Amino acid sequence: MTGDYVLNHDPDLCQRAKTMHEGAEIIFSQVGQIILAMTAHILLFIATMAYRKHRIALHPNLMLIVGNIIFLYALHSIYIVIFHGRYQLLLYFSSNPCDFLTPVWLNIALRFPRPLYIAAFTMSHLALTMERARATFMPTRYEKEGIRCPLFCLVVLWIIAIFVSSTIVALASLDQEFWQPSIHVNLTTNSNAYFLIYLHLVWLAVVIFIAIVDYILLVTNRKNRRR
Repeated sequence: MTGDYVLNHDPDLCQRAKTMHEGAEIIFSQVGQIILAMTAHILLFIATMAYRKHRIALHPNLMLIVGNIIFLYALHSIYIVIFHGRYQLLLYFSSNPCDFLTPVWLNIALRFPRPLYIAAFTMSHLALTMERARATFMPTRYEKEGIRCPLFCLVVLWIIAIFVSSTIVALASLDQEFWQPSIHVNLTTNSNAYFLIYLHLVWLAVVIFIAIVDYILLVTNRKNRRR
């Protein structure tokens, strides 16, 4: 960091940021999450290679959505490694406590993927459930339409995911404290707190809806097999 950067920040705030990340519990948690994320990434690679070697019959429509979900898993694993790895690198290679403060641009870069992942992951499962419902209740139309519907769903869900994440950042930027380097990497402010609460309630409702529809599809498919 430059000298001007250090002079423009409260030394006590810098020291608090460094002390927080020097705690044994924090280090253990961060290293543990890095290991888990890397393990998940390796397992995804192994599963992908195993699928290529022993292919399972899966409809192209479902393959598109499942591929998107696998991509999201991989993206999330990389995000976790970068997010927590930054602090581990600072602990070993930085002697300046102010380096532990997170500038605004980095705060956005490190936190933007999180709501993006939650939105895209939730809606990908919704799209997968919709495809299964179409295959169960409208098999003829399902086969005739090909991959148009899942492609449309993927485009829409990514647009929504990017819009939701951008809205969170835009609302957070209305709070003056957001524009100051922070101890915590966080996009939650007074300006977007209620939006985040309602947003998570929406995702919860979507997950409950998916679970109910999945159960209905499970029961329906069991009955169809017995006929």
